[in-house]
Amino acid sequence: MHFITVTKAIATLMLASSAMAAPAPIATTPEDITSILSSGETATIEARAQQLIDVWETKNFLDRKFTGSGTVGECYDFPKDFQKILSSGKAKSGFRCTVWPKVKCGGAESLSFDINGRKTFTDAVENKAKSWKCQKA
Repeated sequence: MHFITVTKAIATLMLASSAMAAPAPIATTPEDITSILSSGETATIEARAQQLIDVWETKNFLDRKFTGSGTVGECYDFPKDFQKILSSGKAKSGFRCTVWPKVKCGGAESLSFDINGRKTFTDAVENKAKSWKCQKA
């Protein structure tokens, strides 16, 4: 009888520890969140970088291109080899992006555009852009 009690205790501990080790589901879309929350589970919401902006070295979306990925609403500096050389750009579908002539989205002047883009940047940012940020359109 002592052996059966010990065996049941070990089985109970193993079952409890495996249940505690199960990670929370990861929600990456609004549908995931709705599904998880309606089931009564807790969820880990994961922010993922996504492609937001395309900018080109020359006018009319030509020559070298940089595609910026990041989190919506956060400011990013262009890589050093793309700073102060950009002349045209487009936001990815569903976004509106802004470029600034200074790092950290600084400067009194900026230029914003959507998916249709700007074939030619204004004098305030053409060949001066150093940073960017995108918002939901």
